[in-house]
Amino acid sequence: MNELSRCPFCEVVAAKSTLIARPYWHKKNGCLLSGQHFTEEEWQTRPLEDALQKRIDELEAEIDRVAPFLAIHGVTGYKIVEEK
Repeated sequence: MNELSRCPFCEVVAAKSTLIARPYWHKKNGCLLSGQHFTEEEWQTRPLEDALQKRIDELEAEIDRVAPFLAIHGVTGYKIVEEK
């Protein structure tokens, strides 16, 4: 089993449960997910988080691609310019 993701609301990792159908239990009081049971697939599925991370990666790649051009023209504040 891969490492479980942390809760997007409270950063706690789900605990093992005795329920076979949904073997992970979120037990932190006060969290939106508190008291709920999950399968590993349910717990690990984060479509919004995954989509946002993909977009962040795309934008960082674009910055890396255009940073040399920006540096040539005196634009500062980008990773490649700061690494000089």
